[in-house]
Amino acid sequence: MVTITSWKIAIEKSGEPVIYLRNDTYWYNQKRCPRSEDIVVTEEGIEFSYTHTGRVTHYKCPYSSLSYKHAPSPLAFREKLEGVKVQRNMLSFLYEFFSGVLFSDDRYSFIKNREAFDVAALLAEYSGFSGQLGSVDWEKAAGCIKFKE
Repeated sequence: MVTITSWKIAIEKSGEPVIYLRNDTYWYNQKRCPRSEDIVVTEEGIEFSYTHTGRVTHYKCPYSSLSYKHAPSPLAFREKLEGVKVQRNMLSFLYEFFSGVLFSDDRYSFIKNREAFDVAALLAEYSGFSGQLGSVDWEKAAGCIKFKE
């Protein structure tokens, strides 16, 4: 299993959520787009298998290795202002979770009328994945997510 030391989830212009992996100097051109059923979500991070050119690689991506320098734009914002129709799957849930947790950080306290992040409401939106997401302690997971300095 390959443990990733720097990663993030992004939404492509096509609306597809993808995982970008990073080595020491640059973002890989190769994106990882695992299927939702291939992703295992825990309190510490995610694990997934990805097949490329007939070779299966198992990845472990700890939340502590997320590489966001600012909060990712919420999906509702992207859909409304940018016209992106996001594919709803496990990666889009994680993207929204990271966005909510990071946007709740004190560095965004200058924004007036900022609503508190409600993970229960987010889980309700993704009820189709309750089997994979229901057993995770999301408060503990949120505690692992920090901005990359």
